[in-house]
Amino acid sequence: MKSLRAKKLMILAAIMVIVTAASTILTKALNTTGEKEHGRGLKVVTSFYPLYIATKNVTEGIEDMTVVNLMQNQQGCLHDYQLTTDNMRTLENADVLIINGAGMEAFLGDIQKNYPNLPIIDASEGIDLLTVTGEVHEHDHAHEDEEEEAHEHDHAQEDEEEGHIHDHGEYNPHVWLDPARYKQQITTIAEGLARLDTAHAAIYERNESAYKSQVEEVRQELADLPPFDYDKVILFHNSMEYLLQQIGVEVAYCLNLDGETSLSAGQIAEIIKEIQENDIKVLFSEEQYSDEIAERIGEQTGAKGYVFDSLVTGGDHKDAYITGMRHNIKLLKKALYQ
Repeated sequence: MKSLRAKKLMILAAIMVIVTAASTILTKALNTTGEKEHGRGLKVVTSFYPLYIATKNVTEGIEDMTVVNLMQNQQGCLHDYQLTTDNMRTLENADVLIINGAGMEAFLGDIQKNYPNLPIIDASEGIDLLTVTGEVHEHDHAHEDEEEEAHEHDHAQEDEEEGHIHDHGEYNPHVWLDPARYKQQITTIAEGLARLDTAHAAIYERNESAYKSQVEEVRQELADLPPFDYDKVILFHNSMEYLLQQIGVEVAYCLNLDGETSLSAGQIAEIIKEIQENDIKVLFSEEQYSDEIAERIGEQTGAKGYVFDSLVTGGDHKDAYITGMRHNIKLLKKALYQ
C-alpha cells in the first residue's frame, strides 16, 4: 500500500515538473512575442555620415533602436576606404546596412561576400545621377560604349603619370548635397526599414515626413537665391556639383583631388588658362581636404577661393545636415553674390 502511494506521489511530482516547465516555456514565448509586437528596434549600420544623420532622424523615438555609423572616424575619401576588423565586427550583428550607393562604397563587394544574407538599402537607388562631366545622366550603367571606356582608360593612365586625380567612376555619387535628391534618399531609407520592421512602419513614415519638411525648407532657401553675375566656377572636388546645379552655376573645370594630391605644372597651367579664358572668379575646395592648391592658383590668377562643407563628417546631432547645408548656402551667397 505504501509502495503504491509512493509511486503515485512520484508520478504526481513528475507531472508537476512537466507542467511547470511547460508554463515557463509558454511564458517566455509570450513575452518574446510581446516584444516583437511592441517594437524592439533593429540594429542598423550606415556606411557613412550623411546616411547616419538621415537614419537617426527616420528612426527617432523607436525603443532599443541602434544606429551605428561604420565610418565613425573617417578621414579622406570614402571611395578609397578599406574595411577594418572593427568594421567587420560591427557588421556581424547588424540587421541591415544602409549605403549611399552610386559607386561610393567601393568596399561593398567585400561586405556582400562576407555577409551574403545581410539586407542592404541602397539610398541612391532610382535617383538620376550627374556624370563626372556635370551632365544629368539616368541611373543606367548599361549605356557605356567602347569609345568612352577607352577614353576613360587613357585619362586614368594620364592621371597616374601627372598627378593623383581622384576617380569615382562615371557617376557623381555625392547626391546628398542636393536637398531634392536627399529627400529621395530619406524616403528610400524609411521605406526600406519599414519593410524589414513592419511593427514600426507608421513611425518611419511619420519621421520621414517630418524630416523631409525640414530639408524642403533648405531646398527652398536655395531656390530663392537671386540671379548672379557670372555662371562658371572651378571645383577641386566634384561633391559640390549637385548643390551648384540647383542654382544654375556651371562648373568650368573640376579636379577630384584627394588629400595627398600634388598637381603637375602642366595641370596647373591648364587650370590657369581656363580661369583666364572664362574670366572665372571663384574656386571651391572642400573642407575635408587641403585648399593649398586652390590658394596657389588664386594667388596667380586673382580668383578667390572658398571652402565648403561636403557634410561627410560631424557631430552626433540629428540636425547636422540642416545646419551644414545652411552654412554652405551662406558660403554661396558670399562667393557668388558679393
